[in-house]
Amino acid sequence: QLVSEELFTSVEQYNNVIDAIFESVPGAHYKEYQGCKWWLFKIQEHDRLCAKLYSLNQSELKVHRLPPHIIKTFLKPENASDPKPLDIDFSQMPSSLLPFQKKGIEFGIEKGGRCLIADDMGLGKTIQGISIAYHYRNEWPLLIVTPSSLRLVWADSIEKFFPQIPSSDINLVMNGKCGLNGLINIISYDLVTTKLDVILKKGFKVVVLDECHYIKQNVFRSQRSKSSCDILSRAKRTILLSGTPALSRPIELYNQINCIKPNFMSWMDYAYRYCAAYKDRYSINTSGFSNTKELNLFLNTFMIRRLKDEVLTELPAKRRERITVKLDKKRLKDIKQTVEKIRQHSKVMGDGGVDNRTAMSARGSKSSMFLKLLRDTGLYKLSAINQFLKDKLTDAPPDQKFLIFAHHKGVIEGICNMLRKIKIDKEKLDFITIVGSTQAQNRNELVNHFQSNPKCRIAVLSITAAGTGLTLTAATCVIFAELLWTPGVLFQAEDRAHRYGQTSSVLVQYLIGMGTVDESIWNLVESKKNLLGK
Repeated sequence: QLVSEELFTSVEQYNNVIDAIFESVPGAHYKEYQGCKWWLFKIQEHDRLCAKLYSLNQSELKVHRLPPHIIKTFLKPENASDPKPLDIDFSQMPSSLLPFQKKGIEFGIEKGGRCLIADDMGLGKTIQGISIAYHYRNEWPLLIVTPSSLRLVWADSIEKFFPQIPSSDINLVMNGKCGLNGLINIISYDLVTTKLDVILKKGFKVVVLDECHYIKQNVFRSQRSKSSCDILSRAKRTILLSGTPALSRPIELYNQINCIKPNFMSWMDYAYRYCAAYKDRYSINTSGFSNTKELNLFLNTFMIRRLKDEVLTELPAKRRERITVKLDKKRLKDIKQTVEKIRQHSKVMGDGGVDNRTAMSARGSKSSMFLKLLRDTGLYKLSAINQFLKDKLTDAPPDQKFLIFAHHKGVIEGICNMLRKIKIDKEKLDFITIVGSTQAQNRNELVNHFQSNPKCRIAVLSITAAGTGLTLTAATCVIFAELLWTPGVLFQAEDRAHRYGQTSSVLVQYLIGMGTVDESIWNLVESKKNLLGK
């Protein structure tokens, strides 16, 4: 695999013939590790080295070449000319751009407008994405694809940062009946599928894909992913934005890479090279990772990622706390019974003696029981959650604001019912709620109300519906009443408060049900908080 921009490595187990070939390569050297010689070669020697190995004509010798996309990307022509200086007119862009944001814009333009801006949540990917697209305004109309809840946020950002663009040029595609005749067209992922033929006919040359991890699914399984990839593969400029391009594993990056580098390699080849893929009883398992150094080097040729602590040293710290809450013994017993049922289904799935139909049935039952486990854990914690929140409001300063995240409808409704009963100075507590059914227009109004009204102290939010794209920096405490298995989703939700514009330290508190699945999820969050940031 590739281990630097100039070097690749190969391993052999003390074979004299192969040793002699390796030693004959100019600049080759090795290090011993775990009973093998790990040789390092200049990438310019790759083809000559492979040719020498093939000439041995030994059936037991396996030669795995570097993938073509790696050779094409890193093997530089001997007489390559220096790149032309960039011609960027920053005077036409927002004066509020920070130095690192300008570097992100320069990076995107240097890559010809085919890039992935993967900065940490809250570092201004939207303004960078608009600015890169604006550089190519002579190739507009522009298409912006974003989650439905963020369409108005994008429109507001364009009007704010680029006042020279008339608001009449911004076309919000709110339903299937809307046309795509604006200079700037903002559309949701779901409507992209509905209006795919119209979009392809328009032939957009410049496309921005916001929260691009939305297309992480295999294109054969997700129409949303397939439609988005079809559009991007035809565009000249493809600007992808995401704070967490891979929420948990490398396979989630394939579609995003393929949109920027069309046909760089097949999905199957990618799975085996970078995801340690193997065939299990049901399908090809792609949950692993392999050759990660090489993948990271390749990503860095079109992706730029900066973390908060690297570029915003003045941003106050974010602290995480685990708050353990106890459940009623009877409720805890019910949860343990569900866990035991899940274990039984797992045993059936792993039993090689059962037929496929039985194994598949056990798999479906296990998934259903697991969803029940998460739902019951949230509902059974509800009384403890509400008591914690009451105490928190009583003890907190009167001007402190909170974000409360939950997942299941019953838990969100239970929290809201409790908050409606609270009175402060004989007045009902002012709070907002944003869930999946909240209309986009209402979301903007609710966010503005929370941010600007000192009496509105609490935002009750769905983790999946309000965990991305919203700026809620008026809050200094984020509380998770429930947890999800994907740490990246939780981190995105945390950073609704901990982002550019925050002036205070942010406390994040996870309410962990003692003896429940929460404890396992918390351990997962702790183990992945550093990994996913890199």
